[in-house]
Amino acid sequence: MFWFCYFLICLLAQIWPIYLIGNRLYPFVLGMPFSMFWVVLWIVIIFIGLLIKFNQEYRR
Repeated sequence: MFWFCYFLICLLAQIWPIYLIGNRLYPFVLGMPFSMFWVVLWIVIIFIGLLIKFNQEYRR
């Protein structure tokens, strides 16, 4: 259930209406507009979650 909630939050952060929080041009973060950084940040968070989940399943 934890992983379902984790990935649901990650999904919701990238679609309307929650995406509106990150949908702005300024400030620039790491040379990227904030809206692009928002998407990249959530992709990295999803990737980390998938790595953790994979390692948990692989150990069994």
